[in-house]
Formats: sequence, structure tokens, C-alpha cells
Amino acid sequence: MIFFKSFDEKNGLFCLTKFLTNNNDPERREKCLRAFNNASYFDETYKLKITEEGVLDNLIDLLQHENENPIEIKELCFSIISNLCKDCNKNKRLFRQKGGIDLIVNNLKDPAITTSARYALYTVAILDCLWNSILGNKKSETVFLDNEVK
Repeated sequence: MIFFKSFDEKNGLFCLTKFLTNNNDPERREKCLRAFNNASYFDETYKLKITEEGVLDNLIDLLQHENENPIEIKELCFSIISNLCKDCNKNKRLFRQKGGIDLIVNNLKDPAITTSARYALYTVAILDCLWNSILGNKKSETVFLDNEVK
């Protein structure tokens, strides 16, 4: 509990978000994403704080520029989004509004996800994101199913 108080007093989420936004080194970016991944397991209030800092926008941006990012970073992005949406309807709605469902569908259609064991972990992260960010939200489910038919 002391860690959170100190972290919040020093605007830790803002600093991490700024670092993620301004850093192009994949190794440092991955470490920053791991910190967000750990933070994304906390309660709904903290998940909303993370989202309010703009992290969801950054994650979606990283996934949209998939050729520039290694698979480990993409996997972490989907894991963080999954955690942020789990048991948090506001984040589910925000993810849908920002085009997140299209991201999931496009990544599931990628033929490379069946090519190696390394891609198996990535596929699990995408499916976990599907489960936590879309399923259980009727509007998101409808958008997903409509997108699948196209």
C-alpha cells in the first residue's frame, strides 16, 4: 500500500505513459509494458486511472503499427488490454469505441499466428483479450460477429 501512495504522489502512471510514448527502444518499451501489465491486475478504480492516462490509446497505436514492434510487445499489449477490460465495462466500451474489435479480428485472421510455438503464446493473448474485452458485452459481441461475417 505504501508503494501505491508513493507512486501516485509522484504521478507514476503519467511518467510511465510518457516514457512509453516517447521511447522507441524495444527492450525499454517491453519493460515499461511489463510494469503496466502488473498494474492492470488491480481493481477497477486503478484500471480506470490507467486508461485515463491514455495508455489504451498507446497500446492500440502500438498494435496498429505491428510491423514496427516485435511479437513480445504485441503480446503484452493484448494482455494489458485484456486485464484493463476484465470486469470493467467502461474500459470495454472505450476499447470498442477506439476500434479495438477490428484489431482483434485482424490479428486473428493473420495466417502467421499458426506458424510457430512463439505465435501460440501471442494467439492466447489475443484470445484472452477477446474473452475479457468483447464477450459479455452485447454491443461488442454484435460488432465482433458483424465484423467476422465481412
